[in-house]
Amino acid sequence: MKNTRPLPVTSLDFDDLKSVIQEFVKNQTDFNSYNYLGSNLSMLLDILAYNSQFTAYNINMVANELSLETSTFRDNVVSIAKRLGYQPKTYTSSKVNVTLSSSSVSAYDYVKIYPGTVLSSTNEGKTYLFLTNTVLIATVNNGNASFNNIELKEGQFFDITYIVDYNDENQRFIIPNTYVDSDSITVTVQNIPYTRKKDILNINSNSTIFFVDQIQDQKLEVIFGDNIIGRKLENGETLQIKYIITNGSIANGLRNFSINSNIYGIKNTQETILPGNIFSLTVNSENSYGGSNFESISSIKYNAPRYYSAQNRAVTLDDYEIITRRIYPNIDLIRVIGGESLNPPEYGKVYISIKPTVGEIINNFTRNLILNELRKYTVGSVVPIIISPESINIILFITALFQKSKTTLSEQNIIDLLINAISLYAYSDTIKTFEGTYDNSKLQSELLDTEESISSIIVRPLIKKIIYPNINQECKYSFCLRNKLKNNLEKITFSTPEGFYVNGIAEKVYIVDDNKGNLILKRYIGSKLEPIGVIGNIEYETGCFDFILNISSDTPINIIANPDSTIITAPPNTFLDVSIPGTDGTITIIDRDTYTLSPNDITENIDVPNPILESDSNNNSNTNSNTNLNLTRTIDDLTPEINPLQCN
Repeated sequence: MKNTRPLPVTSLDFDDLKSVIQEFVKNQTDFNSYNYLGSNLSMLLDILAYNSQFTAYNINMVANELSLETSTFRDNVVSIAKRLGYQPKTYTSSKVNVTLSSSSVSAYDYVKIYPGTVLSSTNEGKTYLFLTNTVLIATVNNGNASFNNIELKEGQFFDITYIVDYNDENQRFIIPNTYVDSDSITVTVQNIPYTRKKDILNINSNSTIFFVDQIQDQKLEVIFGDNIIGRKLENGETLQIKYIITNGSIANGLRNFSINSNIYGIKNTQETILPGNIFSLTVNSENSYGGSNFESISSIKYNAPRYYSAQNRAVTLDDYEIITRRIYPNIDLIRVIGGESLNPPEYGKVYISIKPTVGEIINNFTRNLILNELRKYTVGSVVPIIISPESINIILFITALFQKSKTTLSEQNIIDLLINAISLYAYSDTIKTFEGTYDNSKLQSELLDTEESISSIIVRPLIKKIIYPNINQECKYSFCLRNKLKNNLEKITFSTPEGFYVNGIAEKVYIVDDNKGNLILKRYIGSKLEPIGVIGNIEYETGCFDFILNISSDTPINIIANPDSTIITAPPNTFLDVSIPGTDGTITIIDRDTYTLSPNDITENIDVPNPILESDSNNNSNTNSNTNLNLTRTIDDLTPEINPLQCN
């Protein structure tokens, strides 16, 4: 009698599957005396086991692609996100807001610019075009004409025409290009303009509307109504789709623009091309902004369920974060703080701190655009406020000992490996976030593993805080690094090595601490550095600074501090920025086969540039005190700094 009862499968490993199949066949009455290690039967069992394993693998992969958390292909991630009502971000054009004006057009009634390129800008040998998709008209008054606050988008115009054919059951209105700014898409049907909608509110069966959907291969499809939600297209109608192909985020941050358009003067319907040099150009937005690339898979997975939970209204802090990301895709880091958590509390306010992907702060023009759009989603009388984040730079001074006899790599090759490892660490999740943490021991360990010939790594981090002064104003500058600083009479705790200028003093000045909590302003008299006076205080336990100055130079002031710990944490509303050696900091490679000093000697003599100043403990009694700021804060008392720059 045959035993056909299957054996349980507890593993999908090849050997386990083969063993299960072999045991199953052995239990059959007709085959229990066969030699299952023989070549022919063994080959047959191998084929069955491989087939079972491949089938199980494929089923597992298909199952993974059905879930947002486990899917790996972007097309599948996009498809699942759309079920949650989330449209992943496509390429977005960089924008610039400008004013064009002229006082030499008195001979004309008005001035006109047709749709197309208006400005151009060149960066690193590549030219970027900024255009308008509407006719711009400026009326001439007293010989003056001005195009005020016009918003231009980077890219080039393209269009495609379709004829509706219901005989083609598979007809779809797909934009064949990839790098399309979806917000730039305009549609006309039989020369009648249609309106793009992102929801189905206020739509009836006659609404001339269209939707834009992201489909496979990062392309876009234009979808029309069905005579229930929007008007349905009729057979034979002609539709034209216009759109902009853009360079995305790489066109952000451009500052220098030139007019690249024909500007027409109109007199009694007669058009005359005007010379471009009679128009002055003012960039209201300071630079180009807002360009972004396709949203990454990890970003879609993070944003889609949260956007669904927000339901197009801003109630919780997460709602504000997700909707702000939706409004302004060019976000690298964002943090939302409820006003009630501040000390003192500010009820009814939400503070949003944004670090863009290009630069460290957003300009005022962009800030206002985000706030205007965000207010459409706020509930009740809550007031959103966008604040600029703070940053702390970590400068690395690295010495690597290696044995040249154990590697074929050159010293430059080893430096390149170390820089690559530093870059990976600098962009890790523990660093690239608000209130991130730098662990010197972890970085040392990762650097030591980059090359077998490296026998030891010494990393010394310093903290650099950049202050952007308010010039020609007496200001109190207050900020907290929230990291304990060294208080060693033989070492500099704090300094401004480059120097800067203040009102009333002709020479460049510098700030150091006297290792007793006083900040001393100094200047060079001849070759000797002389004290001017006490300008403020420093708390070594908390890294808090308070000082008063009237600064006349508008260049940023670099403050260098020596941390007392190998672990550096960022204060609230602050992110860490690990500088890659070469811009700040250094990497020194030493061949241990020929070097005689011990690692301890190297630690003491590590090549950290002296901030040109020595401890001033002997000169403290001779200084003239300008301020007397007493600090009594502790780490537990510190609250998020919303505006660390306070001007009297």
